Amino acid sequence: MLPPRSVLLSSRAPIGLLAINNKSVCTNQGFKSLVPSKEVHAEYLYYCLKANVERLQAKGNGATFKELSKTAVEEFKIPFPPLDDQKRIAHLLGKVEGLITQRKQHLQQLDDLLKSVFLEMFGDPVRNEKRFEVHQIGQLCDVKGGKRIPKGDKLVTENTGYPYIKAGNIKKGEITSNDIEFVTPETRRKISRYIVDEGDVCVTVVGVNIGDVGVVPKIFHKANLTENANKILIKDKAILDNQYLAYYLMSPYVQRQFALSIRAAGVPKLAIFRIEQINLLLPPPELQAKFSEIKSKIKHLSGQYQQSLVELENLYGTLSQKAFKGELDLSRVPLSDQSAPKVHEVKITDTATADDQVKFIEYPMSDPQARKSLLLNLFESYLNENEGQQLFLDDLWQHASWKTIDFMDESDKPWNIDDYEQLKEWVFERIRDGRLEQTFLDDANTVQLKVKG
Repeated sequence: MLPPRSVLLSSRAPIGLLAINNKSVCTNQGFKSLVPSKEVHAEYLYYCLKANVERLQAKGNGATFKELSKTAVEEFKIPFPPLDDQKRIAHLLGKVEGLITQRKQHLQQLDDLLKSVFLEMFGDPVRNEKRFEVHQIGQLCDVKGGKRIPKGDKLVTENTGYPYIKAGNIKKGEITSNDIEFVTPETRRKISRYIVDEGDVCVTVVGVNIGDVGVVPKIFHKANLTENANKILIKDKAILDNQYLAYYLMSPYVQRQFALSIRAAGVPKLAIFRIEQINLLLPPPELQAKFSEIKSKIKHLSGQYQQSLVELENLYGTLSQKAFKGELDLSRVPLSDQSAPKVHEVKITDTATADDQVKFIEYPMSDPQARKSLLLNLFESYLNENEGQQLFLDDLWQHASWKTIDFMDESDKPWNIDDYEQLKEWVFERIRDGRLEQTFLDDANTVQLKVKG
């Protein structure tokens, strides 16, 4: 029976999974259990082993499957600084890890939000309870294939100005530039007819990810398209929106039809005529446009969360490496007890010296008065930064959100409707005291706010 606060390490495939038990537990032979002494902090041991997973995996032996022996674990060397420094390192890495988890949750929430918006606006494509017109894709679109590179020609990594979109670049409604390759001018002349335009909808038709969908962005206008994908060209863009079409193709309803089509054909390929036969709900154009607008806003937010996630993961890696090399100044890191202030932001320079600055900011989002004061400061800073410019309340709200997101603890509540109402009150106050100028635009039938200089 293992006591609480032991570190569990999986010693069979997959080697290197780690956990800390909160209560007494029993384990099987697939784990090596480490019971910290009084000189070892459990969370420090957890994070240190996590940072050295590849080294642990390299110690595994076995022909059929790898296993980490008890001796290999006992002889595995890691640094053990003083106990207080162990606590500080664990506190620091745990903070950043918590924020990484929060960003991933936010991304999933945005994905779930878009799915619910689609169902609310258009209903279930199977039941079509909103009684929209139904057409086959082939009636509203032309479906055309891509082209493989001619025999003897090769793709190059050098940017020739002619990108080549592969199946791996098409996923989750986007066409990414990850591992993008290019064709040479000579190859381009041979396959110049097999190109895509900005806004075209592409779908993969071969490989393990058949049915992945992406909309061609501006940077890939006139790019060449792989033979492993087809492009779907809308005949009348006045009645069918490309963003709506792309998301519709990603729906479980269509993805199931793609899967059935592949099995019916007996070969792992999605034929053009199979795509043309897919039933497509055709809602009113204005409803499609509204969905496209919402999708664009969610995509923008998702992009910012994704960028934040990448930055936090890079930060975690940098801190982890330096912490276990003894290169961090830990004097300003609080010990992880209840009396210590909460850590809400971590910033570190890119230099690998012991003089790196680690900054901690107290951010009492749970205190109503402090929360109000912070929002007021953000409001005033926004006005100062935009003197002489038009004020948009939604931009101001987004400004407040993104100014604070990286300070927030995973348990903190984001700005909510009550905060938004408070912000509107301050806007009306600034109109009355002359800080904001209000004008009525007859042509647009709207009120415009401008920040006075």
